[in-house]
Amino acid sequence: MNVSIYLRMASVGQGENDALVCQKDLAERYCSRRGFTIVGLYCDSGVSGLLPLDRRPAGSRLLSDAHSAKFDRLLVSRLDRLSRDTTLMLSIVAELERCGVRVLSMTENFNRAIARLMVGPHWTLER
Repeated sequence: MNVSIYLRMASVGQGENDALVCQKDLAERYCSRRGFTIVGLYCDSGVSGLLPLDRRPAGSRLLSDAHSAKFDRLLVSRLDRLSRDTTLMLSIVAELERCGVRVLSMTENFNRAIARLMVGPHWTLER
């Protein structure tokens, strides 16, 4: 399975680098345990989660690569890495799904029925 990882931190400061490294390390361990192949890493540092994904430097590249079918799963530590706005997050997930990309959260334990109601039948939480 070809997986890309998306990291984001809004604040710019001394602890930001540590938080991004922690997100990356968690994602790499997650992929290693499941036998996923990491084919992309996208990192928006100092970028608000309220901006649309296509207006973020790494987010824009991520969307372009998703449209080019370069990966089939996008891994995030939490959904709020995609967006701090629920409506925007749902639209990002829907756009990725139209590209054939499923979003995976590493840390959130969603009720599958509620998740499907929120984002459609292709939502998955793979553990």
